[in-house]
Order: sequence, then structure tokens, then C-alpha cells
Amino acid sequence: MARQLRFIGVLLLLSMTSTTWIFWAYEHGLNPRVQTYGDALWWWFVSSSTVGYGDVAPMTGMGRLVGVVTIIIGIYGYTNFIAITADSLHGMTNQKRLGTATVKATDHVVI
Repeated sequence: MARQLRFIGVLLLLSMTSTTWIFWAYEHGLNPRVQTYGDALWWWFVSSSTVGYGDVAPMTGMGRLVGVVTIIIGIYGYTNFIAITADSLHGMTNQKRLGTATVKATDHVVI
């Protein structure tokens, strides 16, 4: 599980740094809504989480292409994070229910 979470974290971090920079490079100066790098970073958070407020939207072809890549990576990253978390919680709950969970107690008898 830790390896999977690390992969998702690295994937989202690489997506954030690369697509934000590309988006800013192509949209800054042409898109009136992209004045600062912070605007591009805001766009990445909104797009990768598929919220899509619409306050910052790409105007160039490359900006739109980067948007599609951002959305696909975001869907993959966030849904897998949720699935891994749910699987982990389900496993812990199941271990407790079946009585196979690790018990950290001393001087006790488990029946």
C-alpha cells in the first residue's frame, strides 16, 4: 500500500509541476485569467480534481491538451487514492470482525 500511495503522490506531483508550467507558458499573456503562476496552479487543482469552476479555462490548443492530460491523471490519481484507502479500512475492519487483528497487550490471555 505504501508503494502505491508513493506512486500516486509522485504522479500527482509530477503532473502538478509539469502541466502547471506548460499551461502557464502557453496561456500567460494570451489568457486574461492567467496573470500569475498562482493562477495556473489554481487551474491545476481545480482541473485535476475535476471540479472545474470555470474561472480559469484554457484558450490555446496546447492549454486544452494539457487540460485533458491533467484531468486524466487527476481522475486516475484521486480515484486510486480513494480505492486504496477504502481497501485498507475494509481490511482493518475485517480483521477485527474475524478476530485476526494484531493485539498489542502484555500479561493478558486472549480467548
